[in-house]
Amino acid sequence: MNKFLIYSARFGFLALIGFETLNWAGVLSFTLDFSWLGLIGTAFLVWLALEIYHYFYESLSGFVYFAALIGVTLDAFSDIFGFYSQIMWWDRCMHFTEGATAAILIIAIFKKSAFHTILLVSFLGFLYEFWEFLIDKFYFGFPMALGDGPDTVEDMFLNIAGAAFIILAVKITQKFIKK
Repeated sequence: MNKFLIYSARFGFLALIGFETLNWAGVLSFTLDFSWLGLIGTAFLVWLALEIYHYFYESLSGFVYFAALIGVTLDAFSDIFGFYSQIMWWDRCMHFTEGATAAILIIAIFKKSAFHTILLVSFLGFLYEFWEFLIDKFYFGFPMALGDGPDTVEDMFLNIAGAAFIILAVKITQKFIKK
């Protein structure tokens, strides 16, 4: 069953990246608020990180693959359907959710402490914001996805808040399970 889930998630990543690439190349014509290149890069790098860990370190569960796939797919659909530009709080909700998802994956894969989980989520949030900066700088030539400085700080704070929520939920759950 686990192999089926992993292969299904891999197919999902391939399908998502293929769809995004066809739009970027102009074969399909869905419109976005931001950039296809940003979505392609995000999905590809998340998938690549999973595959590298899976191949070189230890086998990952289908749950881990699907959680990551759901995160990047939700990000893509949010951009395609204009949620980021039409719903003022959507970006905040997504950063909180993606911080929580990253924390779940970090805890599931690395079994790290709360402190290390927060550090890793912070680092991943930084990488995502840096990716947005690169897309804005070299693709658009002006701030499009990144927004202003306070937006970046708020995004990173919400990533950490989402991770802290998961850590707290895990700690509370562990406390009740021990009783």
